[in-house]
Amino acid sequence: MKKTRIILFNIIVLLVAVVFSLVLILGHVGVVKSSVVVVPGSYGDQYAKDNHLNIIELADSQMNLFDQRYEEKEEGEHETEEDYVSLPLTSIPFEYNLNGNNAEIVYYTGNDDVVVIPSYIDGHTVTEISMDLVGIADVIVIPDTVTNITGESVLYLTTALFIIELFFSILAIILALIIVNVIFPRYSKDISEYMLSGSQMAASVLYVIAQIAFCIYALKTYSVSAYVALIVSLVILLVYVLFVFLGGVGRTQVKAVEKNVANKTARMKEIKLIVKSLPNINDPKLKNNWNVYVKI
Repeated sequence: MKKTRIILFNIIVLLVAVVFSLVLILGHVGVVKSSVVVVPGSYGDQYAKDNHLNIIELADSQMNLFDQRYEEKEEGEHETEEDYVSLPLTSIPFEYNLNGNNAEIVYYTGNDDVVVIPSYIDGHTVTEISMDLVGIADVIVIPDTVTNITGESVLYLTTALFIIELFFSILAIILALIIVNVIFPRYSKDISEYMLSGSQMAASVLYVIAQIAFCIYALKTYSVSAYVALIVSLVILLVYVLFVFLGGVGRTQVKAVEKNVANKTARMKEIKLIVKSLPNINDPKLKNNWNVYVKI
């Protein structure tokens, strides 16, 4: 039964490792690209092609998304002109810099799934995007007024975040396999006495799944920094080690000590019985025989 449980554990962990590898390779988890909507023939269109971004096409009825303008007006006032959408300047979800007649977008402060870069801000033409496009939204709409983009739009496998999370994910798989197949059996001479609780096995499986899930989440969304990812992965590892060794191996060692003490106690009882069964050395006849034996 215990051997079957170990085999099942190894199969589950290896399957998780295979799935993780396929997601990492085929799903391009380590390469995060922005999905953009651009005007054909514009700078944004050429930028998207040069950086191999995911280009999304809009229907003709949605073309006014390319031209959103933030202007001075009352809060909540919203106008849709024939060719563009007019919005109140007070509701702009961007931080920006003004330079003459031009405007530069430097940060997005909202949380929408679709981010529309405005074409005008209070009469200033938006010509530059300095913020990172990757990770801020599912889709980014870039108007044809933009002539320069300096932020990051693609994250590659060589990032510190990718290296850290890949290392901890591989470590989780190897560590779980070693603990269950190598370290635990050393606490028993006979595999039939292999003491490994179901909770310990479950903890090992959950540790691998938790670390890999966090790795995929961090790489896919790029919502955490490399430093935060390192801390989280270390915490996951520490919780697993403490649970398994303090709650598992510690209990196993206690059982082993108790068994050893019980064996020694039983042995002492046997010795006492043997001693009691020996002849009484104070018996006169036994003493005479012993003296005769010594003289001979």
